[in-house]
Amino acid sequence: MLSFHNIHNNETQLTIWDELRAGLWKDFSIDNHIYNNLIPAQKLEQSKPLFPNFHQIVPGTIWDKRNNCLKQELYRPQKVACKLTDLIDAAQKYFDSLKANRIGVHLSGGFDSSLIMAILKELKIPFVPIGLRSETFEFRTERHIQDIVLQWGENGYLIDIEEYPHYSGLDIIPAHQIPDSDIKSVTGAKAMAKAFRERNCDVVLSGLGGDNLFVDEISSIDNLCFNIGNEFLNVTEKQRVYEVQGIRLESFFAQPDIINVICSAREGQKQDFLKLWARKWAKNILPVELTEKTFCADFFGLSMYGLEIAKPMIKTLMGEAFEITDNHYFSPDNVSKFLNQDVFSFEYSDYIKFCSLVSVASWYHSLFNNA
Repeated sequence: MLSFHNIHNNETQLTIWDELRAGLWKDFSIDNHIYNNLIPAQKLEQSKPLFPNFHQIVPGTIWDKRNNCLKQELYRPQKVACKLTDLIDAAQKYFDSLKANRIGVHLSGGFDSSLIMAILKELKIPFVPIGLRSETFEFRTERHIQDIVLQWGENGYLIDIEEYPHYSGLDIIPAHQIPDSDIKSVTGAKAMAKAFRERNCDVVLSGLGGDNLFVDEISSIDNLCFNIGNEFLNVTEKQRVYEVQGIRLESFFAQPDIINVICSAREGQKQDFLKLWARKWAKNILPVELTEKTFCADFFGLSMYGLEIAKPMIKTLMGEAFEITDNHYFSPDNVSKFLNQDVFSFEYSDYIKFCSLVSVASWYHSLFNNA
């Protein structure tokens, strides 16, 4: 969870709401925010403080009092028995521990979420599959997989993602303490959470973190570590979208016992972007469409499209930000240049810088309008 180290008194505190209400927002460093967003995950501890007297402690980091600095909170997998049946056994214990009345699962049409649902099906545990469905050509394979896996669950539902474009709803995000990157799928996440609630799900499983386990090279488990809080969890969506609906959002692949089995099984494997090893390993419980074929759709196009159609709202939010802060980043001339950029030609760093500034404008709006 997000917390803060008070540099003045050398203590850690859970929130800075009182300080924000007293005007701390005026001291926010946009430059440090952009810098932090460009840091690779492996160097998360090098983040700079967003306020002069407070250093944010984001999920996946802790404050090292001895050295008076930020430190990553890492999990080191253990070598365990690692057949597919061992994964299913570990999953059974995890599902039992949830004590859920009804389990929901994010249905993306990809390998990771399909594996979760295949295990639930193997264990004869009922679940509700709900996902965002795109009608665009590049997602035709995901649509086919969604149609297959939808039949495994109960009362499944597919939501048209085009009705909830990426970066819509920038003006309705509840007040939050620091800007964050979780601004892309606000309306889509809310639509999914609402659908899960209507179907009486009290626990929802996501496949976040699967790429870390099935794609990255694992030469030796002895040298392996993961930042679960940063790489496997979406804390803002968990708190902001699901908890308000009375639902626990859980990441299946964030569980240590499950991480142990998969990493033990993949020890000695090279980088595997298509997850060929994983498809073969789990072929006995997966549809042939996932084991005999490979595919990888790119959501970047949806993100760029969403940014483009969100420009009028972004302009409004940045105009508000300039009125509030008089910061040069949001001056009319800079905003005009900013919005005239061709988002479809962005390189990754351009995209991060663009969205970082959008998240700041959205944050200012949330503090003064959505508290």
